[in-house]
Amino acid sequence: MRGAYEVNGPLRPSQRQRQLANDPIALIAWLSGSRCTPTGKQLAAFDKPAFIYVGEADPRLEDSKEMASQLLGSTLVTLPAVNHLDAFLRSELILPHLIQFLLKVSR
Repeated sequence: MRGAYEVNGPLRPSQRQRQLANDPIALIAWLSGSRCTPTGKQLAAFDKPAFIYVGEADPRLEDSKEMASQLLGSTLVTLPAVNHLDAFLRSELILPHLIQFLLKVSR
């Protein structure tokens, strides 16, 4: 597994400043919980609409595609030339897709 710097490149100064201001204990707890991958059985039992988005330059792209394929009725959006961090930070890329998804599932 490549490191975040190799995958995403250097942080922008504003991102670096925010990261350095974080509580390291809280970040460790968050990262520990976020690495939990649902099993096929758990995914099969999930019966709610799911919106999954991932950058095409994200090392989790294939895992995200696999998860979406196991969730009936899920919506997967891939963002061309976007890495993991930018998929999270670039809300202008994802909001149009998310709004369409919410309109569809609220009918």
